Amino acid sequence: MADYKVEVDLSDLFDNMTISEQENFLVDKFCSLPIGLMEEVVGEMLENLNGDQTAKVIEDAFDNLHEQAQEHVINYVNEGYDVG
Repeated sequence: MADYKVEVDLSDLFDNMTISEQENFLVDKFCSLPIGLMEEVVGEMLENLNGDQTAKVIEDAFDNLHEQAQEHVINYVNEGYDVG
């Protein structure tokens, strides 16, 4: 059985989506990436933002975590700054 790959330009479809649909589409695409590629994409995105934009992205991401995950992040950061 042969495998076929097809490239499709979705830009017109994407432009016609609502903001919510665009966000869902991008999140679905991002979540399907291997973790290493996710890290690369996020790194490139953060390089292109100024300090205030970067802080907003981090704040929004943190706010979207459930409480246990927020506690894990806080503990991780606190351990990193432990000068003990």
